[in-house]
Amino acid sequence: MKVAIKGVLFLLFLTPLMIFSAVMVLGIQEKPWVTHQEPLSFDKVRQVKEIVDKIKPARMKERQMNAFTIDERDLNLVIGYAVSQGLKTDSVRLKTRLTANRIKGWLTIVIPATPLGGYANLAVEIQARGKSIDLLSFQIGDLKIPGRFVNPVLKGADKYLSGFDLYRNLSLNADAVKQMTITDKWLKINYEWDPGKLRKLKKSTTPYIWPITYQKKMILYHNGLVRELAPFKRKTVSLAKILPPMFKLAITRSDLSKEPLSENRALIQVMAIYATGVRLDNFVQADLKKEVSPWIPATLTLKNRKDLARHFLVSAGLSVSAGSSVADFIGLAKEVEDADGGSGFSFADLAADRAGVRWGELAVRSEQTAIKLGQEMITLTGESDIMPAVDQLPEGIQVLEFKKKYIDLDSKNYILVEDEIERRIRACRIYRQ
Repeated sequence: MKVAIKGVLFLLFLTPLMIFSAVMVLGIQEKPWVTHQEPLSFDKVRQVKEIVDKIKPARMKERQMNAFTIDERDLNLVIGYAVSQGLKTDSVRLKTRLTANRIKGWLTIVIPATPLGGYANLAVEIQARGKSIDLLSFQIGDLKIPGRFVNPVLKGADKYLSGFDLYRNLSLNADAVKQMTITDKWLKINYEWDPGKLRKLKKSTTPYIWPITYQKKMILYHNGLVRELAPFKRKTVSLAKILPPMFKLAITRSDLSKEPLSENRALIQVMAIYATGVRLDNFVQADLKKEVSPWIPATLTLKNRKDLARHFLVSAGLSVSAGSSVADFIGLAKEVEDADGGSGFSFADLAADRAGVRWGELAVRSEQTAIKLGQEMITLTGESDIMPAVDQLPEGIQVLEFKKKYIDLDSKNYILVEDEIERRIRACRIYRQ
């Protein structure tokens, strides 16, 4: 089990370039092994959200054992969305097949046409027996490499990488998987999350995700935000009043650091963190916590609504951190979830999500757009510069009503509302660039 899981970590750490090079030479073929990914739909978005929610560690008690079962169709659904929404492309396709004690995965990358073909194909097969998991084979195009040749390399790599804190803590959390059972119908994983190991992993990964210099940058913007919010303690304030001075600070900092993208990213991440109600202390190292100014309770709004400001800022934060495609999908998934017994599907919330994503894109797309956005933000004339009007956008739509009126996410009625949202966003001054 450990060999297989740690082998995956090794591949993630050391071999992406090697694999890519080998694929370009050996894996190019005329026909794809994976022909397509399932298209986006209302029900499928809801399914993905439900599956992910089942395995969240936050839902488990300390040292609690849990068993997660997923069938082949849902497994392919989650993998497909992870790829298509993460990369926002149909050029990378994945699929899996379950058989007794085995799981096989195929990867196809659509590439520009070459004399050899227009598809790069890879495959991997593993076997599970009780607590033991073995890599059976790794295939690049027509070249199939038996696991007995790959496993010794993985073991050697595991021994070497165990000397590094980050890899060691990743391995400790990989041990949370206690057993994997595979049949021709489903995959079952027995696992146990150890909060202590998770804390160690978080501590070891923080410097890689946010280096010390970047943490200090975030503290600077947090402290600047606290100063701007101080007059509005326990009151509401429009986001349009807070953003100009925050971007004035970013411009001043950019003149010194010569890093406008990094300054914008830190500013937006700090604003997004504040909007969720989470303290910045959770994102910086212990010795830096004393530099973080005390929290100021205030309510940011857009269109006199705190939910729209939260949607806008969180989507922008996701956009500058994980990419606009991920932010778009998470925003859509949230509305689909609300339609199923929650507050209802809201096109107004979706408009705030999409506007936030667009704002975040401009903030970090290039140095030119980053600088221009900063200049535009310090001359903000009002909320309409960044947030479209939401009047007459349907809200509170429950599942049955949604399916009756809009049918699905690719229906004519749904696309008409999406197009109207896009038109309104384009009309905002900031997005006319």
